[in-house]
Amino acid sequence: MISFDEFLLPKARIATRPIEQREQANLLSCIDPSCFDPSCFDSSCLQGAPQGAPQGGPQGAPQDLRVKDLPSLLKRGDVVVLNDTKVLPARLCAKPVDEKETAEIEHTLETTSEDISKVTSEVTFEITFAEKIEPGLFRAFVKGKVKGKGKEQTRLQFGRHGQPFFAHVDGRDADGLLRLRFEGLSDEELYDRLEAEGAMPLPPYMKRNSDAKDRHDYQTLFARHRGAFAAPTAGRHLTPRLIEAMQHKGIETLFVTLHVSFGSFRPVRSVLSETPRMAREAVVVSPEVFARIQACKQRGGRVLAVGTTVVRALEAAAMNGGAFCGETDLFIGEGFNFRCCDLLLTNFHQAHATPLLLTCAFAGEESVQRAYAHARAHTQYRFFSYGDACLFARRK
Repeated sequence: MISFDEFLLPKARIATRPIEQREQANLLSCIDPSCFDPSCFDSSCLQGAPQGAPQGGPQGAPQDLRVKDLPSLLKRGDVVVLNDTKVLPARLCAKPVDEKETAEIEHTLETTSEDISKVTSEVTFEITFAEKIEPGLFRAFVKGKVKGKGKEQTRLQFGRHGQPFFAHVDGRDADGLLRLRFEGLSDEELYDRLEAEGAMPLPPYMKRNSDAKDRHDYQTLFARHRGAFAAPTAGRHLTPRLIEAMQHKGIETLFVTLHVSFGSFRPVRSVLSETPRMAREAVVVSPEVFARIQACKQRGGRVLAVGTTVVRALEAAAMNGGAFCGETDLFIGEGFNFRCCDLLLTNFHQAHATPLLLTCAFAGEESVQRAYAHARAHTQYRFFSYGDACLFARRK
């Protein structure tokens, strides 16, 4: 059974900014060295290593590479699957509103934002979207005490520029998150407001506010479909140039969508006493993508999932009989029967996060433990969302 203490990583090496050239990030490969293709291996990234493919060590022994060397670890006929979700700037400020006075103003014919500001408190809260429950209803973290009359229901005003928008607090859940129901906006209209008003929802461990640079840095370079409140971090390392190099070698690239929420990273204190609750997240795995994955498996190719969110999307689709468009709260832990994924590219995770449990279930706790010990001992490795990556094979 997993012991979280064995996966703790040095706080001093938590990355708070990514490296400028994404594919130059460190890659700790933990797959069989026989999988390397010496013809396209770039040994310049190894520290003191001989020319050619990595030498020595038992099967799966960690090898220090860079993400740019990923094509050398793959073979013609393999498939790489990425998550094309787009992270919303989901952190913004809000003010409590006096509902009675606001209602009186809103019923007049000439309501202005200046009128509404008169009944809005000067006290502000920082709201960070965590997950979507249903259209118009979201769970969110809050900094500051949001209190209303009676059953803790109040109205919040958002928007510093242009027309303000509003949400009612429907309550607070047991984990402290607020339930916010937005008024008069479709989800797409709300997302437009977030794009205009919000900041990127950087994880708390970075201990800094996000800035304009994070709007680019925190996204993958192929983000297309809005809806995520947290980043699919492994995908950040891949660039169009790297994808082109893989395609030139005969390695197909496919895309699925899973809108990541903070529920995917909810801490788990003990796998003995707690069954992790995953948020319900929207997933799209198209019939064409699933058919191509099946074709890959039939010809003996391997499926590389870029990130734990891709694993969850593909395995949820497989459990539903193939192509899938819906929601999943699939938790993957010890004993899970993987049907789709053969390789996993993933970042280093916090000790109590559910992606670590998925990684251990996929590669085996011993293999992951060995990789984390190697990363702790080698100071070039940087951790978590803006950090480096590791590559695992599914355990047999």
